[in-house]
Formats: sequence, structure tokens, C-alpha cells
Amino acid sequence: GSTCIVYGSSTTGVVIDGLVFDDLTLPDPESDGNCDEGEGSIKLQGSFNTFSNNQILGQAVDRPSFIGGSDEVHYMTVGGTDNVVERNLFEGLSTSEAEEGAGISMYISRSSDTDPVNQPNGSNERNIIQYNLFKNFLPDRVESDDPAEWDTDSNGFGIQVGRSSSRDGAGYGGHVVQYNRFDTVLTDRRTILVQGGGNTIHGNTIVNSWGNVALEHGYDNTVSSNIIISRGADYEDTFGGILVGDNLDGGISFVPLGHTIIDNYVGNISSSSSDRAGLHIDSETLEASDSSSETIWTSGLDMTNVVARNTFINIRNAIQFEHDANENNEENCTRFDYLLDFDDNLVANQSSAQSIFGTSAGAGRTAILLD
Repeated sequence: GSTCIVYGSSTTGVVIDGLVFDDLTLPDPESDGNCDEGEGSIKLQGSFNTFSNNQILGQAVDRPSFIGGSDEVHYMTVGGTDNVVERNLFEGLSTSEAEEGAGISMYISRSSDTDPVNQPNGSNERNIIQYNLFKNFLPDRVESDDPAEWDTDSNGFGIQVGRSSSRDGAGYGGHVVQYNRFDTVLTDRRTILVQGGGNTIHGNTIVNSWGNVALEHGYDNTVSSNIIISRGADYEDTFGGILVGDNLDGGISFVPLGHTIIDNYVGNISSSSSDRAGLHIDSETLEASDSSSETIWTSGLDMTNVVARNTFINIRNAIQFEHDANENNEENCTRFDYLLDFDDNLVANQSSAQSIFGTSAGAGRTAILLD
């Protein structure tokens, strides 16, 4: 039912452990303003608090009537500093159009909009999301009948790190998302979305899911030692008497603003979308109207991107440069000179007869695609 649990901003050392939440409904802010629009049924703030061994199994109403058209509905929002969310089950979040939201949405503060770029200063958030299971985030609407495809929303995520592309994008969070498992999390474009600096995405396992680990804003983020393996085929189910199938799988994507992508394993990605690849170098937010990206690349920071020791096996588009984004007839990728330092990466595409996955996702494909 109507649920709002808040760790207050001055709360320290409180543990919520072993609860089960199901059929959640976000309270109407007119009667309870603690969990407002764009926030979650569980709101974690304060410092050194823990949310552990809990189960969040579903929403009774994916989108309450009082929620605005552009607002997101999350299971949980995380702010404050040095908080831990671990060993929980997040299941059943809808990823359909107009049902924006994440299992966990994290804040990144910025000391001032007039500051160039925030740097590590000892007071960054440093919240940790670890050993959680995100499972069966599914679409429940159909976009078209011929062919029948799922209608997903680009603002649906497993985890969102940084909630504002403009303000959070130039902030430094220092958050850690590690050792989580994502199983059948069918998002439109982003399994994990990062919109801020200094965060680490490490050691996660993502299987049978859609979307990328996407570094879309921010700088100096690290994506390391993650395993991403797709089913390499459509997710099919019967909806309204119609067999619906679609595939939007992806690997790792980043806007080249000084990130480190190392020691990851990506396999069996078969999507042909220009927004998804084993490794997708994205120019989409390198545009004059994107305030945080322009702030970062004019800041004088080292914008070298290190891409090393990654393995890409049997992938339709293994490494893809997306240059087709533009604003005012100017290609975004020409706005500044960035450096990609590639070392010791492996791309191995196999025929279907030889594929370790038993599919032909990468058969006959080139290693590097310039879109």
C-alpha cells in the first residue's frame, strides 16, 4: 500500500533489515510530503546508515495519478554520505513508456553551480550499493503491432547514479556500485546510468538484460571487472493475445570525458541499434546546450580515456563510435579533441557453429564500427 520510509538527513547508524515490501504505492505529497514526486518509497539520507536483506517486490500502481508527466517513480532514493545498501532483492519494476524510474536512484551534490568542476574533497557522498539482486524489470506495454515490439522508456534504469544531467553532471559523487547482479532487467538504454563524476561501477554481473552501463555525464568514472552476457535473442512473451518480441541489449557506453574502462567481459550482444554496442563511444551529450559536459571539457582536467584489457566475444557491434549526434548542424564529436588510450583489448567474433553462446551475433562483423 501507500509507503514512505525516510532516513532523515541527521540520521546516523540506523539499520533497516529483513523487511518485505510489495504492491507499493507512492503517497500523495498533499497528504505526506516526505516522499515527494521523483523520489522513492524508501528515502535514504543521513550518514553511515544501512538498508540490508530487504525485498522490494512490486508496485500496486506504477504511476500514481498525481505524478507529473516527466517525474520518475523509484523504489528507493539514496542521498547522504557513507550509507550502504546491500543484499537486497529489487524485483518487478515496470520499464514501459511513461513509467520512468529506477530500482535505486542516487543523488550527487554540487557545492555551487558557479564552481567549474567539483573535485574529491573528503566530503563526497561515497554511498555503497553492493551484493543486491535486480530481477525481472519488464515492459508491460506494446509499441506496435506489426511487428509487435515492447514499448520501453529511456528513463527507466536498474540503478541511476546522479539524478540531474545539468547540476549533478559536474558534481563528484564518489559512489560505488559493486558486486550486484542484474538478471532480466529490460531497460530501454541504460541498465546503470551514471550522471556525475568519480564513481565506480565494479564487479557487477549483468545477464539476459537490455541497455548499457552508460556514462553519459560526469568525468573520471571507472567501470571495471564487470561481466555482461546477453541472451543474444529477443525477449518474447504473449501480451493481449499477441506474441511480442524485441531485443535492446548492450554493453558499456561512455561520453569520452576522462573515464577508465578496464578488465570487463562483454558477450553475445546482438542489437543493431546505434545506441548500443559492446563498447559504445557516444558523442550525444557533447553539445553546446549541455551545460555540465561543456563545463567539464573546458575545465582543464585530463580528458584521457583509458580502455584496457577488456574482452568482447561474439558481438554484432563490438566497438562502435557514434558520430551521428549533432546540434545546429555541427557534429557533436568535433566540439573538442579527446584521447582514447586503447591497450590489450580482445575482440573475437565467431561463426554460429563455433560460438561459445550458440548464436551468430558476431559472425562476419568487423571489430570497430564508425557510425
